[in-house]
Amino acid sequence: MVRSVGWRILGVARLLVGALLVTAILSQLGLSLRYWRSIRLHDVGSRVGDFFSAFTHESVLAGGVLLVIGGVLLLLGRQPRWHTVLQLAVLPSILIAGLVYNLLLRQQPVPAGSQLDWANEVMHVVAPIAVLLDWLLAPRPGRLRYRTALVVLVLPIAWLVYTFVRAPFVPDEINRTAYYYPYGFLDPHVAGWSPVVQLVGELLVLAFVLGLLAVLARRIEARTAARRAVRA
Repeated sequence: MVRSVGWRILGVARLLVGALLVTAILSQLGLSLRYWRSIRLHDVGSRVGDFFSAFTHESVLAGGVLLVIGGVLLLLGRQPRWHTVLQLAVLPSILIAGLVYNLLLRQQPVPAGSQLDWANEVMHVVAPIAVLLDWLLAPRPGRLRYRTALVVLVLPIAWLVYTFVRAPFVPDEINRTAYYYPYGFLDPHVAGWSPVVQLVGELLVLAFVLGLLAVLARRIEARTAARRAVRA
């Protein structure tokens, strides 16, 4: 049971940051709805589906919800293993979404009035930093096994399967194509399947490596805490 004042402060911080992440997603959705109506799109329902099909939106929303749940758990003096595993599952996804955006996509122009700047920064800068700090600072129940890192592949693989199955059946009214891919680098119509498969493989490997590093960090912390307890 976690009962120290420090962990209660961290619990409140989790609640606030988690609420901020969820608010950023919903605020961007609200602006997107107004933008779609302003350019007279017909199938707004499909655009909402597209919005929640974006990997960043899905992973950050999941991360925000988990932070809120984790905040409540810490205030109750608990940090169950299932919550730790779920946090591990989304951690690399949020980190990769932030890295890809800041390294590859930040300079790409967006239509005027379609992006909420503060929400965009929250999703791509605040979210990665927040979930990483939470992983490193929050209490965890015991040591994690290295094989637990495999859980980080569940979300990206599920999202990729969903994306590639859905894409051919959803027309993109904005770009006037008969298909919709949330990111251009996943579109096989651009340069074929070979670069898409290669990039997907590289990102999955990166996610797994980040998962292993996250598990290693928790194992080191648990070992250090055990040594301190023995000395005390």
